[in-house]
Amino acid sequence: MLIAHMADTHLGLRQYGLIWREEDFYNRFNEAIELAVREGVNAIVISGDMFDRAKPPNQALKAVIQALSLPRSKGVPVYAVLGEHDLPKTRDIPPQFIIPGLKVLGTSTTPYLDRLSVDGKEWWIAGISHRPPTKKGLRSLWGKIDEVSEKVGKNSLLMMHQNLTNIFSLEPGIDINKLPKVFKYVAMGHIHKRWYTKEPIPLAYPGSLEIVKADEIEEWRKKGKGFYLVDLSGDLPDIKPVNIDITPQLIIESKYPNHKRDVSLATQKIPKGKKAILHVKVCIPTKVKAQPATEVLEVLKNIDKEGRFYARVSTEPCELKPSSTLAGPHKLGELIREEDVIAGLLSGGKEVNSESIRIAKVIIKLKNEVSEGGRADSIAPLIEQLLTNELFWKERVRLPSLLDVESALAPVEKGESEQPAGIKRKHPESPSSGKEGLEKFIKRDD
Repeated sequence: MLIAHMADTHLGLRQYGLIWREEDFYNRFNEAIELAVREGVNAIVISGDMFDRAKPPNQALKAVIQALSLPRSKGVPVYAVLGEHDLPKTRDIPPQFIIPGLKVLGTSTTPYLDRLSVDGKEWWIAGISHRPPTKKGLRSLWGKIDEVSEKVGKNSLLMMHQNLTNIFSLEPGIDINKLPKVFKYVAMGHIHKRWYTKEPIPLAYPGSLEIVKADEIEEWRKKGKGFYLVDLSGDLPDIKPVNIDITPQLIIESKYPNHKRDVSLATQKIPKGKKAILHVKVCIPTKVKAQPATEVLEVLKNIDKEGRFYARVSTEPCELKPSSTLAGPHKLGELIREEDVIAGLLSGGKEVNSESIRIAKVIIKLKNEVSEGGRADSIAPLIEQLLTNELFWKERVRLPSLLDVESALAPVEKGESEQPAGIKRKHPESPSSGKEGLEKFIKRDD
């Protein structure tokens, strides 16, 4: 019993708005399916987030149908569970339902189990699609895990798309120690990094096939990107990574004015004819007036006539003025971290505490998520994290002065021009003016 275990293919993602990046994801998926079939697998399992959104472009549907026609012609079944990106946000069916030959497991309208015969031996393929990381969602998940575990034997595997809360700090999830030992292998999705263990139960995340976010670059350098080949013939699974040749992404950290040289040197590491994405971080002294992004693009234009390189340039200060109100001791010319700058601003010149640093890190994550075209379902949890400490914000958020508000609410005298469009003179239930009425209004809407 040999399976190919994939997850988080995110087909349809047009990373950084680049059409060729969208095509990269289709090509990687096709290559992975071809490799799996060539290895002679008995089944292919895709553990969620096959698509980047529940309504993918038609090109994504076409790419999947074409890629899965190969295993279908060879009699190799392909199973999938839904990830959070696959789940429709309105009353509709997920795109997986219309793909010929794809067996979707673990939804309200599909089975949770399928039986597969391999060389005369019966195997159970169990699957539970994504549940939201809430108490209700996780309670439902555990109920289904218990239900399917009672119906299978030792020759079985379980597919899920969830976080392991005691392994990764991403979000609330499940405890690996509480999973039933009946399953020979648990094929997970949701975490874009490769990770597996055989204790207390054989379980693995194959990671994404392509670099979906910049924070995956270092992991890709160490472990590569691709899928797992899993041999279930023995007492314990034999898990082997299969790497896919993906589009390189480099992080280039440089100090002004060396950034042009460093970018030029970095491009020499890219094989000829291959495209690449460069994340250029330029540390620039605060007194220097320059445009590193324009300069980097000019360098690439001169050395790259084919348009192979796409650069994302960001800057950060290299030095602080002695009169800076940011908390913490900083020497002139010393490199500082982005989170230190934000935490210092949040502290208002006072000593930086752990809560300011925590919120600063969340703000940075939120900024990065938005800049990379993040979805509402990935941004909302970060906003929730920002708002957990009500007291923290009450001490920092000021109401506009009553004088300014009263003047804005005051009736327009004859001869005065009307107030700009979009400014409402009255809230339907608010007082028209006056300090006492305004205080009541603020208190009610606190």
